[in-house]
Amino acid sequence: MYARSDFARAHIFKHCPEACISSAYRLPLILRELFSYQSDFICLQEVDRWVYDKYLLNALRSYRNMDGIFLAKRAVITDPNDPTKVKVDTEKEKGEGCAIFYCRTRFELVSECGLPSILHYASNVPFLSTMLNNFNSTTLSHGSTGHSFGEENTETHIQKSLSQCLISGVFREKSTTSQSPLLIVSNAHFYFHPSASPIRIIQARTVRHYLSKLAMGYRQSDNKPIPIVFCGDINQCPGSDVYTALTQGNGFPSDDEVAYQPIFESAYVNNPPEFTNWVPGFHNVLDVILYNTDSDLKCIHVLPIDPLQKIKELLTQLINADGQSVPDSSQLGLPNAYFPSDHIALVADFSWDSLKHTSK
Repeated sequence: MYARSDFARAHIFKHCPEACISSAYRLPLILRELFSYQSDFICLQEVDRWVYDKYLLNALRSYRNMDGIFLAKRAVITDPNDPTKVKVDTEKEKGEGCAIFYCRTRFELVSECGLPSILHYASNVPFLSTMLNNFNSTTLSHGSTGHSFGEENTETHIQKSLSQCLISGVFREKSTTSQSPLLIVSNAHFYFHPSASPIRIIQARTVRHYLSKLAMGYRQSDNKPIPIVFCGDINQCPGSDVYTALTQGNGFPSDDEVAYQPIFESAYVNNPPEFTNWVPGFHNVLDVILYNTDSDLKCIHVLPIDPLQKIKELLTQLINADGQSVPDSSQLGLPNAYFPSDHIALVADFSWDSLKHTSK
């Protein structure tokens, strides 16, 4: 949906031929890639509702024996009398959201949960609500060098950021015993605007708070933390304040109800990619697979991501082989005729002591 929008076509994906941006072209390539990973869990962002219902769920059920859960973002309603004003309706769904697919021969869904609006949840947690209430145009303008919302647009962007959701599932390994280990898998897509890192910091702290609270409700008999895997497009690179707020946080206030402080680490900590998102003029690591290292969960392998220069060389070879003219390297990017998404997939293998086998 977003890739086909007028704004995306005019400003972000204008390098991609019109025929290659269509769903009919991209979806089979995406599905072929998903099949190739042979995963136990798949987390996707910016999934159109119809693509989930009519395409992905049916295909993954048939060919990979997977089931899925989906949560749509909240609808952003434009004021009919003033197109510059928008408001989020937390009771209505937008046409796209986040999905988690899981292998139903290995895992069963114990509980489907999540946050239809991440920041709506934040407004009901005292210390997070204070952060929201302290928001203003200066906060946003100072959040990122070289960008500013402008004072008149601050409320608009805060409203838009209220639409972002977090989907989570509590899963149990299928076994003959009810003592099979539990696992939390969670997935989110943070607000995208270049100046919005202060908003993303609140989203990050909110997600951390929610997952910590969820984990406390499923404390294991040996008192070890339940394993958590968080996947997401956080629209911020490692080392940023947003990344730190998500992985380490600053602790929760002493009067907060959540006592558990998970220690999150990237699955790619020992093999960090150069990028996960690449369009002309921009590339960076915006996506994460995080897990709580204070649990029994261990990351044993990740799928390496080639350097950008190597990807450019491969893309040039493919274009030449098809007899097409190769554009200037500054005009290369994702998606294109060979890579159907503007993001590169992160893939990791995990194991934990109480699970009989590794899981991807």
